[in-house]
Amino acid sequence: MKLKVTNVLKEYCDALSAPNFSGDGEAQVADVVVAFKNLPEDFGPDCYGPAMKIALNSSMELKPKQRAMLPAVLVALAVQKAVPVAAFDSSLRYYVGILADLEMDVPGAGEYVATLIGELIVAKQLPLKFLSAFGESVDLVEFGKPDQLAVEVLAVVSEKWTPEVTLPAFKETGIELVKLVHESRAGRGGAEDLSKLLVERGLEAFGK
Repeated sequence: MKLKVTNVLKEYCDALSAPNFSGDGEAQVADVVVAFKNLPEDFGPDCYGPAMKIALNSSMELKPKQRAMLPAVLVALAVQKAVPVAAFDSSLRYYVGILADLEMDVPGAGEYVATLIGELIVAKQLPLKFLSAFGESVDLVEFGKPDQLAVEVLAVVSEKWTPEVTLPAFKETGIELVKLVHESRAGRGGAEDLSKLLVERGLEAFGK
């Protein structure tokens, strides 16, 4: 059954990568949601998490433009309760944990995962507190990008919610972006780089 779920999403990824794909994926999104909702009742919830991991693996093989279209179907699956939110939580935490290695093989992987996380937060399928996952990945911290990826998530959320709404919600999480700067970068202008990035994104208030 896990294979069935994986195949549904893989077919969607294959459709995105087809040479004649028009760019209008609304019909495909609807088809995927229907396919998930029609799964047999005995489909076990423990199968969703691994299936989402495989779906994300498949998406990494797409071209960047096609990969950018995948969050729409994943968010739809969460919003319409076709896939448990816990499956997204576990699979994305797994991906955050391997992003340091993934970034070396798939340029833009970090930004893609950050965008997906941001869209799920906007849709209220993940809490803003999920940002702490970036600081919990030892490899990612040592890679030196947790603060940058957290900012990318905040940029996605702020664009939809506005900074005025996002900032108080972010403050409530207790997360301090400057504490996500790895010590190896802290002495080499890491905090300054973070401040510059926040200014570029129009989010300087989030660093105070």
